[in-house]
Amino acid sequence: MGQQLLLLAEPLLGAGLRQLLDTHLATRTPALRVCTDSSALEGSPALVLWCAPAGIPPQTLSAETQRLAACWHPAPLLLVLPQAAGTEAATEQLLNLPAQGLLQAPAAPALLAAVDTLLQGGRVVELPSRAPAALPQATASLGLGQWMLISGLQQIDLALLRCQEQLRQSPDPSLTRLVLTGQRRELLAARALLLLVYGPVSLAWGHTPASHPPRGPTEPMGDPTTGGLALRLSQRTANGCWSAIATELRARIAADPANHSGQLLALGALHPERRSDLLLALLDQLDQLRRQLADRALQPQHLRDQWHALQRELRHQALSRMASPYVRLPCAGELRPVLDTLLQTAEPMAEDAELPDPQPMLLTLVLGQSLLVDGRLLPPDEPLAVLRLQQLVANWLLRTAEQ
Repeated sequence: MGQQLLLLAEPLLGAGLRQLLDTHLATRTPALRVCTDSSALEGSPALVLWCAPAGIPPQTLSAETQRLAACWHPAPLLLVLPQAAGTEAATEQLLNLPAQGLLQAPAAPALLAAVDTLLQGGRVVELPSRAPAALPQATASLGLGQWMLISGLQQIDLALLRCQEQLRQSPDPSLTRLVLTGQRRELLAARALLLLVYGPVSLAWGHTPASHPPRGPTEPMGDPTTGGLALRLSQRTANGCWSAIATELRARIAADPANHSGQLLALGALHPERRSDLLLALLDQLDQLRRQLADRALQPQHLRDQWHALQRELRHQALSRMASPYVRLPCAGELRPVLDTLLQTAEPMAEDAELPDPQPMLLTLVLGQSLLVDGRLLPPDEPLAVLRLQQLVANWLLRTAEQ
């Protein structure tokens, strides 16, 4: 008996999906039969695909998803949602659903790729970005402080977006880019001052301002508050999570993300190519260190000590990859290798008080243990856990590169 896929959808949609799946799965080994009725199943299905109807209430969506997951366990559940306007469920609520696959209004190739990934033991989450809600207009019912807060934030956010667009178009390096960077830093400072004087922002409206600059290197793959998330795990294990995180961070580093922190970073003094080389080298060294710790089969209480003991060698190896040992520059009246100078300045490595405790990240990425997210223990492959892990890894990358 071959594998079976249980397809649950409205009749017209189900007929079209069955034809699409039959054509795609015809050449698959082992063969997979598509069933649109549970009575036609011979045993347990290998995958359950449910296309939720448009306009389904969030409570009903959650209850039905939990029922299907419990009924057909351990078969993975692929939940396909209609367009964003068809469901009122927030992205964070969707990520908490017990579904191994979550797609919203997918194209045919994306749906077929998700089916293949789940059948191979992976996980897929793809939610399109939604246009942010417009800021409320100032009315007579608003107080003077609230009106000034809203109006000021709107003007500053628009100026930030214009400045960011000009930064993308300006050559690097150039005098214009330096001026725009300074202007952007002043706008961010003015925004912080406005919030300090007339905030908190929650007094003005129920959510944070909708206009945001493009996401920076430490921001996750998506934003659970506004939507927009693309997550694909080849395996629902610690290795699968790390592969997805590393792939996403490599793409961010290759795109040379701008500094949106409003603070001057030492990394900004490096040439963009050298900056990317350093971050990529640190990411590769972190991958090797993670594998090394996993091979040692350490007890959880010993992970942190081994991590700190290997940090010096990790940083030296990353610097050696960034700076060629053959490059020499004049220093103190003689030509000295750049690499030797960098290694000497990197020697005093004081403990970074702003760097989070590495133990949660290590327990999850090395030992595959659950991660505490907002008071809940989540498996490593849960979308919210993967997003938190990416933030931890990206934070470690930037803090380490700064030192």
